[in-house]
Amino acid sequence: MLEAKRCILSKQSCPRLIVAGEQSQGKGRFGRIWFAPKGNLYLTLVQPAKHSIDQIPIIVGMAVAEVLMRLISSHQPDAHQNNTTGIVTLKHPNDVLIDGKKICGILIEKWDDLYSVGVGINVASSPVIQDYETTYMQHYNPTITVGFLLRCFLRRYQSLLQADFRTMLLLHPFSRYAQEN
Repeated sequence: MLEAKRCILSKQSCPRLIVAGEQSQGKGRFGRIWFAPKGNLYLTLVQPAKHSIDQIPIIVGMAVAEVLMRLISSHQPDAHQNNTTGIVTLKHPNDVLIDGKKICGILIEKWDDLYSVGVGINVASSPVIQDYETTYMQHYNPTITVGFLLRCFLRRYQSLLQADFRTMLLLHPFSRYAQEN
């Protein structure tokens, strides 16, 4: 998000994608410090604010959840061998969970007419957190790479951004979440 802030303040062209191999000064909600090791996906999109600040986390969460659900189901036999079910859920306002364990965090910041959309997805490892359990994508599908997950997410996110928000809420597999929150 620091690099995104630099892009915004220097008036660089948007949209812009920033991908990091690791983060040493990452942050979460309420300014919490977040260390993010190599092997996971860390991205920030700087984009025009065409949706409301309340809609963006739902769209991002739906895109991540849908991609993870598809990638797990494409490799479901390993999920059963690992004694997992691979159930993907959204936790309002900024987390994606698999089997009740955090796999993704989302952070949205608004700067005038731009959003910085930060997404961190555990791919190869997950941090040990005292307050809750975490997991990582290769536990459910060991063939997943950061690059492949990035391409899948960007494709789905762009598709959902183009959709009518109300229609998307009615038709999307995670619509119950979005309507309740």
